[in-house]
Amino acid sequence: MPSRDRRKSPRGGDRGKAHPRIEILEVRTVLSGGSNPSAEQVVTTLAEAASSTDAEPLALATTTTASSTDAEPLALSTTATATSTPAPETASPPDLIAARLAGPSNLDWDQEFRLEGSILNQGGSIADSAFRVDVFASPTTKTNRDSVPIGSFLVPAGLAPGQRYDFDVPLRTPGRPTAPLAGQPSYYLTLKVDAANAIAESNETNNANLGLQGVDAAMVTYTPRLPAKLVAAGLAVRPTQADWGGSIEVTATLRNDGPGKAPPTNARIVLAPFGEDPQGPRSYTIGFVPMPEIQGYQTVTASQTIDLPDHPPTALANVAKFALVLIADADGLTDPVIKPASYQGIGRDWTTLNLTPRPAANQRDTLPDLAITALTTPATIAWDQTIEVHAKLENVGTRDAGPFRLRFGLVQSDAPNAPMLALADAFLPGLAAGHIQDVLQTIKLPASIPAGMNPNALSGRLVARIDPDRALDETRTDNNRLTSPPITLRVVQPDGSASAPITITAPPIPPNSTPTPPAQPTLPRDSSQPQPAQPSQPARRPSPPVVLPIRRRPTPPRRLHPPQANNRPHLRIFPRPKRQAAPPTPLLAGGRMRIMPFRPNGPGRDTPNQPA
Repeated sequence: MPSRDRRKSPRGGDRGKAHPRIEILEVRTVLSGGSNPSAEQVVTTLAEAASSTDAEPLALATTTTASSTDAEPLALSTTATATSTPAPETASPPDLIAARLAGPSNLDWDQEFRLEGSILNQGGSIADSAFRVDVFASPTTKTNRDSVPIGSFLVPAGLAPGQRYDFDVPLRTPGRPTAPLAGQPSYYLTLKVDAANAIAESNETNNANLGLQGVDAAMVTYTPRLPAKLVAAGLAVRPTQADWGGSIEVTATLRNDGPGKAPPTNARIVLAPFGEDPQGPRSYTIGFVPMPEIQGYQTVTASQTIDLPDHPPTALANVAKFALVLIADADGLTDPVIKPASYQGIGRDWTTLNLTPRPAANQRDTLPDLAITALTTPATIAWDQTIEVHAKLENVGTRDAGPFRLRFGLVQSDAPNAPMLALADAFLPGLAAGHIQDVLQTIKLPASIPAGMNPNALSGRLVARIDPDRALDETRTDNNRLTSPPITLRVVQPDGSASAPITITAPPIPPNSTPTPPAQPTLPRDSSQPQPAQPSQPARRPSPPVVLPIRRRPTPPRRLHPPQANNRPHLRIFPRPKRQAAPPTPLLAGGRMRIMPFRPNGPGRDTPNQPA
């Protein structure tokens, strides 16, 4: 059998291998005199030669230039140019990597901050789905088993090759340092890109642990926060004589007596009958004055126009003289512990306001009446633990209630004026008359015990309170608060477990009964205001439950105890202090005892250092 000729490819390879495509882009034919073949013969010969090979068909382009005379035949001169087209290449998969990381250089434990940076796709394909990036607090520049996760964020789908995704996310440092981080002057914030392996990448080893500061690691120096303390330093109102339905301009001055920076907050403006308790049952919040950020030992003044309602609340009907009171840090951002107010004097945190007496728009028995009927809490809670609290609210009045606030707090004593740690505020759009509303609130307890709370208390009570600022006009307010049974307080446990929840139910309120005294001692109501009988309760229709997100409150920079190396809870036992003998009573000459008269200090009361 005769052997086949092995023809060579244009690159010298054997037949059967892939050959590049050859195209003849141009065939130039010059006609001149002489005995040469015609142009049609040349084009036909080239086409036949191309079809007799294994290469792809030739593409011919012929340009003919005629330069002839009648005496001589035409001669052909042909020039051909060939180019090759490479085979298409497949794009490489995406390759995600951290490109930039920047955060605060000084942070305390349990402190909110913002982290900035960029994620780069240095691969050849688009990242067609979203992926997660985890953030850690690590003792070194690389993430390891001693690293503590502090948050994560999502990068949306569609990150193209060569494209960067810039992020700016809010995070929070760990509540307490773990054993590897305890006692260290600094640590690192590190990233892990595509932590859930949602993207198939060309290189999976560069998603973390590059160990480059400013790229996937940022150093943080442990710096305890300096405390801030906001104090009312001035209050003025203009005009001092106004009418219901008009406007007043309130100018508030706050002073920061602490070395730390106070964040922006609101100063609450309260209106109460002159001579009565501004935190009592006849006090109402009429507005707020937004205050800017205040540096340590600085003073800031701000003004706000407040529109008065057309008619006074029922408890303020036909009253002419009022005390206008300033409550600094109404949001509890610098100090979340709510304590009994200590008023400083007229012109500083309270002043007088005269309003034209006017009757109320509604009768007391035609108002909304919000009540807390049940509260479900854990039986045991720990500092730095996240818990869920369930409250059941009812509107037993005859009118729909507008928007209101529901506050959850913690008390460590049964005293009426015991300090309360405000844990979370839930904002509800309202509640129709006769309806029931279930509220499920997630609460994050602070990691460190704030100043003003007892660090050695082993038990406490959770409190739910409707409308703590007294912004609603209700039939009664003594049913706006419900307190749980005693709850065991623990220091942080590694597993964070808690025992079964307990439920406290408010006693039923019989119709046409006299309201019980409020939980906190208040001054008696004006005798000129009659207390009508309570209406019968209408049929109650349940509303769909509301699940509210977590609302954290910053805590002052105070830690209970230094962290232990084994990260276990511990208890300090303090010896009981010895009873000190009472100091001797000062005597005047001749053995006479001097008795000083007692003068209460408060808005609307005469004191030696302030006018009435």
